[in-house]
Amino acid sequence: MAAPNWTKVSEKVARQILDQADKHLSAQLQIGLASDQRALGVTSIAVGFASAIYAAAIGYWSSNGDCAILFAGLIAGSIMLVGGFMCAWAARPVNFFCRGNHPERWWGVADQPITALLGGETENYQEMIVDNEKVLNANARWLERGVFLSSLSPLVGVLCWASIALF
Repeated sequence: MAAPNWTKVSEKVARQILDQADKHLSAQLQIGLASDQRALGVTSIAVGFASAIYAAAIGYWSSNGDCAILFAGLIAGSIMLVGGFMCAWAARPVNFFCRGNHPERWWGVADQPITALLGGETENYQEMIVDNEKVLNANARWLERGVFLSSLSPLVGVLCWASIALF
């Protein structure tokens, strides 16, 4: 959808549109921070479980010499660890737009009508919102994939053990 001709929009409407865009950018920032916290929480759980799987497999192998448990544990722990790293990747530092801008961005156009300035700023905010949505969606996909992979690791470990021990 194309932006309107800002010279035909009232100042009140332009301010309302800008206010809504400002609120949307603020909400995106809060969502991004919450997503990062969730991703790091899942990362710590996955890394903790991977460490426990490694320790259990190596401990059992060292006392019983069971190579099937060792290999299954190392594979399951590694899958869990990779899933945890994928979750950590979802929380990596990224370019993310926040509300507001530098005052010097206004200096070259400060003599324009206020409605045109507000309208131009809403167009800038729209671009920022779209870019932020791309970042949020990409990071959500990394988190989903990491959780899925980590969730599969116990099943893969059991299947590895079964294929080695039983065949």
